[in-house]
Amino acid sequence: MAKSMHTAYIILSERIVEEGDGMFSAFCDELGLATCATSYEKASARLRRAVGFTLNTISKRGRIQKYLEGHKVHMYRSLPQVESRGI
Repeated sequence: MAKSMHTAYIILSERIVEEGDGMFSAFCDELGLATCATSYEKASARLRRAVGFTLNTISKRGRIQKYLEGHKVHMYRSLPQVESRGI
């Protein structure tokens, strides 16, 4: 039996902190993921890859809904309207 595919949207944050030693730490607080790099851009890219890898892996195992519920991440049926708070 084929699995049905549904489109859902989620909202996650990206928080990047300059550590003062030339390193930048990037966090996705909702999923408990973090990484670091030598530039803001690299830290952001690494975090996005980590989030994508995590969500894809969990999704392939058929546990994405339970995983997101466990992390208290809401799934939306349509694209939510959000304000960017980028600095």
